[in-house]
Amino acid sequence: MPRNNANPLDGLYEIVNDLWAHETTGSEQTPQPERPEGSVPAHDDTKPSVLPSFETLWKTADESIDWTDVLVSPLPTDGITTRERWDFLRTQVNAVLSGDISAYSTVLKEVRPLDDLKQYAHKIRVSCINADRINVTFNALTEDATQANEAYDTYLCGLAIRSARDLFAILPVQEVSITAGDSSHERVHVVLTRNAMRGIRFAFIAPAEFILQNGGSLNHDPHDSAQ
Repeated sequence: MPRNNANPLDGLYEIVNDLWAHETTGSEQTPQPERPEGSVPAHDDTKPSVLPSFETLWKTADESIDWTDVLVSPLPTDGITTRERWDFLRTQVNAVLSGDISAYSTVLKEVRPLDDLKQYAHKIRVSCINADRINVTFNALTEDATQANEAYDTYLCGLAIRSARDLFAILPVQEVSITAGDSSHERVHVVLTRNAMRGIRFAFIAPAEFILQNGGSLNHDPHDSAQ
C-alpha cells in the first residue's frame, strides 16, 4: 500500500490529539523503538526508531510487559526496560492488576504502543471500556481501493492484527475490538481475543483470512471497481 508522504509531525499530532485526547501531559513522549523482524521492545528509550516495512508489520509485536515481574522485582528483569520506565510501571502495577482502567490509560499514555502505526493510519483512537476490553478505531491513509479489494483488506486487517498484538502485550485485557474505515464507511470490524492470538505463527497468516476466521467482517464499497 502507498506510504503516507505527509509531514511526520502531522502523524504525531493525530496520535497526541486522538489516541490520548482524554489525557494531559507536560511533554511529548518519543516514539518507541522498532525492529524490522521479531518482537520489538515497547519500552526501550535508548535505541533509534526503525520503521518496519508494511509486509512485516503484522508479523511483529511489541515485547510484553510481565506485570507479575513488575510487582515482585524492584529492578528491571527483562534486560530491555530502563530503570526509569520500570519505576513508572511499579507505580501502576497494583492498579493495573486490579483492573483499574484509569491506570490502563496512564500506562498507554506513557508506553504509547501504537505510535509506530501512525505512518500507516490516522485518527487512531484507543478507549479502555473495562478491565477486559479495549476498543481501537482508525482510518485508512489511502482510499485507493480500485486496484484490488484484496490489497486494501490486507492493509487494514494487517493493522488491526498489529494493534491488537501490541495492546495485548502491554495490558492484561482479554479482548481488543478494532474498527477500521475510510471517509465513506466502515470497512473492517473484529473483536480479537487473547486466547485466539495464542500460538499463532503470524509470519505465515493471511491477515484478511485471519480476521474472517475470528468472526470479523470485511465491508467493500459497492462502488469499488474491483470486486
